[in-house]
Parts: sequence; C-alpha cells; structure tokens
Amino acid sequence: TFFFHDRVLGSCSLLQICAMSGNDSRLACGLRSRQIESLTAMLRLHTEGEAGGRWKVLLYDEGAKAVLSTAVKVADLRKHGVTLFMSVEAARQVVPDVPAIYLLTPSPDAIKRITDDMHRKLYAEYYVSFTSPVPRPLLESLAENAVLSRSTDTVKQVWDENCHFVCFDDYTFETKTNHSFARLWGSVDEDMERCADEVASS
Repeated sequence: TFFFHDRVLGSCSLLQICAMSGNDSRLACGLRSRQIESLTAMLRLHTEGEAGGRWKVLLYDEGAKAVLSTAVKVADLRKHGVTLFMSVEAARQVVPDVPAIYLLTPSPDAIKRITDDMHRKLYAEYYVSFTSPVPRPLLESLAENAVLSRSTDTVKQVWDENCHFVCFDDYTFETKTNHSFARLWGSVDEDMERCADEVASS
C-alpha cells in the first residue's frame, strides 16, 4: 500500500510517496536499487569493461545534485573514474582530453549550458543524461547546436535516466513535484493529469 504526504516549504510543496508493505520491502528496495544501478551505468558511460572506468568529469545542476547526494558516495565516483565533479554553473576550464558526463534536469537553460560547452570545445566527448524525459524541442535544439558547433562526433550518448526523485531510505522517496497536494486533490482535472504525468515520468 502507499500513502501520500505533502510537505510545504515556503511556496513549494513536495510530494513524498511512502511504501508500507509490512516486512516486505522489495518494492521500495527495488526502486532504490534501480536508481543506483541507473546512476552507476551512467557513471560508467553505459559501457562494460575498462572503457567505462576511464577518467571523466561529472557535471550536474541543483536538481541532479539532490538525486546524486542520496544515491552515490564520493568513493563510488572515484571507483568509476570520476576525477572531477562540480556544478554545471561553475566556472570551468578546458579539459580537452577527458570525456564529460552531464546529469541535468531538462530545461532550455540546461541545453544552453551543454551547447555552450560544445562551442567552447571544453571536453573530448559529451555523455548527456537527463533526470526525466526530455521534450522534443529541447532535443532538437541540442542536435542543432551540436551541428553548428561541429560536435556531432563527440556527442556520444543522450539518455533519459528517469531518476528525478530522492530516496531517503528504503521506504520513502520524494518526487520533487511542486504543489503536489493541491494539484492532485484539486478541482482542475487538467492540472491533476499534468501532476500525475510528472510523477509517472520522474
């Protein structure tokens, strides 16, 4: 069984979904395990063998940072070859011989930051992952700028990781959905459907 809990923080409410199934925690543990597996595959460039363990840079935004901080330890990053990890908003220097992994929340700003890096030739290769499904116009913008910056050969992967939630423990995870209680239990059907779609796609 599930129950929903809505926490209000300032003007933002966050939906928490708690799995309560007696002594059987397979559902909750399975979700956390799958999130960790997905992030580990991303850190290894979705590649088996030594190629996935080579040195690399990890870049993230605030939304992705919340996901990573509860699922991945610094030791895990080192184990999988991540030698440098920082916010995509930080000032960065050119590292022309190292691939970069991006884990970002899909948005026009995220696409702009990636494509700006392509134009500046910051990294040797680009492995782009998003925390949730990317709208088609954003993908088209990414592709167009890859062509304009002559980076099509260096954009190696684009993934939807579907990990836009934070697992606090084996029983509780947070979907980062704004104003969830009012939207799910309100009187506007379209808003309710959009909220449900956000939860389902996270």
